[in-house]
Amino acid sequence: MKPLGTITMYHKFITIDDKEIIDRIAAESENYQEFVNRLGEYVGTKDVSSELAHMAIIHAWELRETKVIDKITSKYGEDLFVKPWTYPIRTKSDRLASSHHIQDAIELALYENPSDWIKMNLFLLKAYALLLTVQSPVALDNAKKLLETSPDLSCFRPYIHHIECRLIYEQEGNLTKVIPICKAGLKLALEDGNLYQAIWLFRWLGMFTMNTDPHLASKHLEEAYNLTKSLGTPFHTAAALIDMGWVYVILGEYDLALAFYDEARTLSVSLDEVSDRNALVLSLIYCDLDDAQQALDWAEWALEWHMNHGSEGDSWIHAIMARALTLLGRLDEAAEHLDISREHAFRSGQEREVALFYLVSGIHETVSGAPATAIETLRRALEIFERIKTQEYTNRTLLALVHAEIKLFKLEGGDETSDSSGQWMTYLEDVARSMNLPGILIQHSLLKAEFHIAQERSVEARETLIDALDIYNSPGVRSLKDQVIEKIREIDTKSKM
Repeated sequence: MKPLGTITMYHKFITIDDKEIIDRIAAESENYQEFVNRLGEYVGTKDVSSELAHMAIIHAWELRETKVIDKITSKYGEDLFVKPWTYPIRTKSDRLASSHHIQDAIELALYENPSDWIKMNLFLLKAYALLLTVQSPVALDNAKKLLETSPDLSCFRPYIHHIECRLIYEQEGNLTKVIPICKAGLKLALEDGNLYQAIWLFRWLGMFTMNTDPHLASKHLEEAYNLTKSLGTPFHTAAALIDMGWVYVILGEYDLALAFYDEARTLSVSLDEVSDRNALVLSLIYCDLDDAQQALDWAEWALEWHMNHGSEGDSWIHAIMARALTLLGRLDEAAEHLDISREHAFRSGQEREVALFYLVSGIHETVSGAPATAIETLRRALEIFERIKTQEYTNRTLLALVHAEIKLFKLEGGDETSDSSGQWMTYLEDVARSMNLPGILIQHSLLKAEFHIAQERSVEARETLIDALDIYNSPGVRSLKDQVIEKIREIDTKSKM
């Protein structure tokens, strides 16, 4: 493999003997993933310096290589400069469960007054692993102060920028402050050849911009994906695919999103990393495409996964189950899941969970024949999703509001000459055009045609659908275009009767 700044950044801190070991293993490896595995195997079976064991555990921890971490831990787990990296922190619950152990292990290691570069790694671990606690900003400040007094540690600047942008985002959600920090860190990482950190920073730039400029976000995430492939890191390849799928859902390019999530799921299975997350996302997308049966199949898979892990599921799972069941017309079963979702959502106090409950409740009310009530419920969901800037769910809520408007027109009547079902159809189009969301524009056209059909204006409905076929030419909107073509055929068939 070519020299990689993620590895060579440590060369100036270690002995010649350790450097020779690192260089030899790097030369024998095709990519970063293989290097980490080979280094872990070497350290786990040889008597090496504490510094080399420290480096090995950090590289394995960065790639979330639990088997390699276990291998190193079995031999050097009690080493003070290894132990802090032996605790799981992959999820928020992991971090909360491990936080005290990590903090104690870091304090013991710092008490030994290690070299500055090891001290820097300890500060950065504390800032990252304890991100949900008050300890994180203190540790990050300590890392910055150490950098000021030790210019040799400049190779750690991308890590400091990475953690700082994460910390500000978690605490304030202030993208105006976060994005410049993220960009600065990315520039430094690329200059240093630290491509592993560049993956993270490209991903975060993608996630920070997807709700305001999904087209730009897709470019950042494609860069991250390409780097994961070149470094041979499947865990992060799967993560980048999931991020890209998220962006294409926002764009309404559901077929591309499904392709990304399917590839991510295949990778996750090979890594033994399967969870409910992918299944829930797939359920949501199939509902977006009106394929309720596939949506239900994936939601049931997620619920079964939770039950096999000793849980009845959370508000998300039951809301997503309710959405699929509602679209299938199984309203009583859907209502049961909504009751469970409501209980979990309001108990948690998480706005996103409450908003999803409102969204699915509104869809259920529309299908149940109460569109006026549904509109009020969906407005609550929209207020939350727009405030917390979650465009994926903002789109879903606006589409649901237009469905409710059309249902209300069908039940109560209205202006037979209007080109819009109401304020929500107009607002949906404005959002889709201003953000250039091609799939959402096609869905808007499908709904507009449905409204015209309800007005008994089949000619205008057909014209709207014909125009929709020219909105965007991409494999990402294939299923939506199929729906458009099918609607045109239905209109043509009825006109001949």
